[in-house]
Amino acid sequence: MFIRPMIKRLHKYKLIVPMAIHCIPMAIVMILVYCSVPNEATQKPTSNMNVLITPSRYLSIIIGFLLGFADFTITMTRSVICQIAVPEYRAEMFSLTRIYQCVASCVILFISPYLTVTSWILILITFLLAGIAAMFAVLCRTHNNTVAAPIEPLEEDKDEKFTEEKA
Repeated sequence: MFIRPMIKRLHKYKLIVPMAIHCIPMAIVMILVYCSVPNEATQKPTSNMNVLITPSRYLSIIIGFLLGFADFTITMTRSVICQIAVPEYRAEMFSLTRIYQCVASCVILFISPYLTVTSWILILITFLLAGIAAMFAVLCRTHNNTVAAPIEPLEEDKDEKFTEEKA
C-alpha cells in the first residue's frame, strides 16, 4: 500500500524505514492501551474506570489492526535482516527468530497476571528499544551497498539495463 513506495523513495535507508513504520503503530498501541485499560486490570477484575478513553469493540479492533500491521513490518524486516546477516542460513535464522518471539510471548503471557499495565508497557518499550539497537548493530556490521533490500530502488536506468540484457 504505502510501504513499498516509501521504501523505494528512501532506498538509501533500507531497513530503517520498515523498522520506523513498526515503531509507530507499536507506540500508538501502547498509548491506546495505557489510556483505555485500568492499571490493575491485568491482575484482577476491576470496576475502576479511571481511564481517558472508554474501552469499546472499535478500540479493540483498532488495537488488533495496529498489532497485526506492526507484526507484518517486523516480520518483513526480520526476514531481510536474516538474509543480509547470514545469507547461507537465512531460513534457519528466521526460524530461530520466530522461536524467540514465541518464547518471549509465552513468558509475557505467564507473568502478565503479576504485572500492572504500566509495568507491562515499560517492559514492551524496553524490549522494543533493545530490538532497535540490535537491528542497528546488525545494519552497521553488514553495511554494504550491494546487500539485498526488501524492494529495489527506483531507477530510470533500470529499464535500459533490462533492454541491454535482453538484446
